Amino acid sequence: MSAGPRPNPEPFSGSLIYWIEVPSDKQHFIQGILDGSDGTGYYQTMTHGWGQRDGGITSLARITSTEDGRGEMEGLLETFAASYGVRLLDEAPGLPPDSQPPSRKAGSKIEPF
Repeated sequence: MSAGPRPNPEPFSGSLIYWIEVPSDKQHFIQGILDGSDGTGYYQTMTHGWGQRDGGITSLARITSTEDGRGEMEGLLETFAASYGVRLLDEAPGLPPDSQPPSRKAGSKIEPF
């Protein structure tokens, strides 16, 4: 029995998980902004080369935030979308909210989901 699509953002262990598609050349920039926004959210790239959009490669990422920071995070995501091409996914992907990104060791393979 399938649980069906999950919402995005999705609540998990007292946090909100936002699943986003990020142009690969903007990942570190977005992470830097969030690192500098004390307590707003924690960025983590999950899959490099997740898709293609507008002639560029995209990555799947998640931002872990809190319900208290929802308004601020949604404002940041609107800015990221308008300025940097970040896209909030319509629903959570087929990954558990607590999954960890695959190893980037030489020879490791990223499994599609």
